[in-house]
Parts: sequence; structure tokens; C-alpha cells
Amino acid sequence: GRAVKTALEQQRLPVRLVMRSGSDVRSGHGMHYDMSQPYAPPHGLFDSVSCVIHCAGLAHRQASVAAYRAINIEAAGRLAEAAAESGVPHFIYLSSLNVVPTGILSADEPADSLPQPSEPYAASKWQTEKALQQICAARQMALTIVRPGLVYDTELTANLATLERLIRWCPVSLPAVGARSMVSRQDLVTLLVACALNQ
Repeated sequence: GRAVKTALEQQRLPVRLVMRSGSDVRSGHGMHYDMSQPYAPPHGLFDSVSCVIHCAGLAHRQASVAAYRAINIEAAGRLAEAAAESGVPHFIYLSSLNVVPTGILSADEPADSLPQPSEPYAASKWQTEKALQQICAARQMALTIVRPGLVYDTELTANLATLERLIRWCPVSLPAVGARSMVSRQDLVTLLVACALNQ
């Protein structure tokens, strides 16, 4: 989210942030919305907004099924409904390549043509995609779904940071050919901004 904000501001585009931290809101940088709570987003949140880029949510594989449902599925649906109510023409959702089963050659098949993943994180992204497709179609709001692979940056985080620590203590050779796709954070941000600008 921070990288997308920076990229939009560098293009001198107005940005309205939805943040989980009350301290950020008090500093005048956006509006607070706790996605873990079952209430609608603040009234007026999406007034005069031309595009929503939704890249928040629980990632990785460490949350409960209930938490994935509450935050990744239900909160995303509430955001899309609120955006549609305010007349936002375009909703961009950052999903995951984990939605697509191994062996599928085309990663742009709609979720309803793919089997539901068995792993809870991937299943939550798959279910969110399906829910957003229904909401956006019913409300005539354009939907763009972006499914990145593993995201890396100059500072390693999450699984890549863990792998770096392991290799430091136990050097191993990685396979010459892997089964994971990777994308740089900057390339992903560039894509999200391009999607937002090409409504």
C-alpha cells in the first residue's frame, strides 16, 4: 500500500487512504477502517473517488479460516459495495497467483472456472474474487483482478526473509528450476497504477 501511495503521489494524483492505524488518521493522511470488524466503511469514504486499489488483507498461511473470511472475503465485499454505492467506476483487487492451480497454462481464467484451492489463504482469495465479480457485475462497476506471484523487493520480507536466514546458517543449493513465479514490488506497483489510470 505504501509503495502504491508513493507512486500515485509521484504522478501528482490525489490519494485517499484507508488505514488500520488510528495514529495515521490523526496525522491527516486518511480515514480509519478496521477490516476485522463487521461494520460498513465510514460514510463518504469513496465520495469523488475514481478508482479503488484494494491491496490490504491477510497474507501468507498463518491466519485462521475465520480471520481469512472476515478480512479477506467479507471486508473486501463491504469495500466494493461501499465503492459502488458512491459511484466509483473502477475497483482493483490485489489477489494471488495461488488462486490458479499448478499446471494451468493461463493465469487469467476467472475464479468461477477454477477449482477452489484447498489451502485456506488461497481459498480466501478465490472466494473474494468470485464475490467481487458478482458485486461489480450487479453494480456495473469495472473490476480488475491482479494475481501476482511471490513479491520481492530490495528488503526481503516474509518467506524470502526466512529463506535468507536459513541459507545463512545452513548453506544449501537451490534448484535450478523452480515452480514459483516472482515479481518485483516496483513492477507490481507500476502495473497497479497503470490499471488505475486506464479505466
